[in-house]
Amino acid sequence: MWNKKILTVLSVIFISALFISTLIIGGFAVSEQEPMNLWFVAQQPGTSFYSYAIVMSRLMSEEFPPNSKIEVIPRGGSVSNPTIVNEGGADIGLTQAYTATLASRGEIMYEEKGPHENIRAVTGALDVAYVWVLARKSYIERTGFKTLEDIFTAEDVPRVGMKPVGSVVLPIADTILSTVGTSLDGLRDANRLYNAQPSQIGEMLRDGRLDVYFESTPLNHPGLTEVTLTNDMVFIPLNQEAQDLLLRDGMTMKIAPAGSYKGMDEDYNTPGTGNCIIASKDAEDDMIYLLTKTLVERKEELVEENAALSAWNPEEYLTTIPLHPGAKRYYDERGW
Repeated sequence: MWNKKILTVLSVIFISALFISTLIIGGFAVSEQEPMNLWFVAQQPGTSFYSYAIVMSRLMSEEFPPNSKIEVIPRGGSVSNPTIVNEGGADIGLTQAYTATLASRGEIMYEEKGPHENIRAVTGALDVAYVWVLARKSYIERTGFKTLEDIFTAEDVPRVGMKPVGSVVLPIADTILSTVGTSLDGLRDANRLYNAQPSQIGEMLRDGRLDVYFESTPLNHPGLTEVTLTNDMVFIPLNQEAQDLLLRDGMTMKIAPAGSYKGMDEDYNTPGTGNCIIASKDAEDDMIYLLTKTLVERKEELVEENAALSAWNPEEYLTTIPLHPGAKRYYDERGW
């Protein structure tokens, strides 16, 4: 009799425990299906950042819970995006390892705002962004100039094009120009600096309204490809002092193979850095985990639409700034 009572009590306890466990597990499942809202700061249309962000957001929308909202912010750039993320204007952003490192330390262009303590790493180098300086072939043939010193110490100041404020191109160009006796401010004062998107710059070069073009992009970048296909351009090597300054700030020397772009007849030896994704330290761990998992496990699809990402090795994630816990959880699961 007592055995039956005990068995009955144990059965009730087991069934109750099973019911409670089902509720708890079900609760977690429901919780995991709650919509996620993510703001992704990239750059203007026509840039590699915008192209990357559009494809990434599509893949994330297919993996995130139903009714999730992923918004790509079509502004910003390598310089401004760390600040936007740091100040809560976006959950994640594309930038360069170069600028992320400087931002985290509050150095150079980030001195006024100080160390960006709220940014965290999600990925390492997605690609390699090279520093490019090009000039119209007709300009070079007319002047006979071959070096940056020749170009920027001439009495007739060249007309220079580069991306708008917010792009890493500006501080890079300012560093380079400082070694040949001028600056962005000097070009502005002379009305010789033009900020525009690559497609507009290509048109300005064709019309003879620009002489020199500063850029920082990966290989196979559509904007730079368009510029070189629609214009006869000459790739100008950086002087040693400019190289040394950029290397001091965290870049490394890269070699772009001859033929990478029309007009590049020889290997182009130039400083470069990797593009990466950063996140706000306040971004939800589960969201960053799922984002990281999606991008890593669907890398082939990313590469299909952005060939410049083919060299990305997810195991080599950025370590110069703290890693976001959500990303770290995924990498730990992979044993990386």
